[in-house]
Amino acid sequence: MALRVLLADESSSIKRVMELALQDFAVEVKPVFLGTDVLEIAKQFKPDIIFVDVLLQKLIGYEVSRALK
Repeated sequence: MALRVLLADESSSIKRVMELALQDFAVEVKPVFLGTDVLEIAKQFKPDIIFVDVLLQKLIGYEVSRALK
């Protein structure tokens, strides 16, 4: 079973770097661009780990982390 990673970041270059870094390890990366979408997508995607940028639009990373907790 592949590891599931939720990546909450607006930068397409960060998304690409994460995908390249994890491609050899059978990791499924799901990108999210808005902080308000992270909770909903996390419920559906059921990731093993979530990486959240502190400077997201609509809802900052600290608030996203607090809501996930």
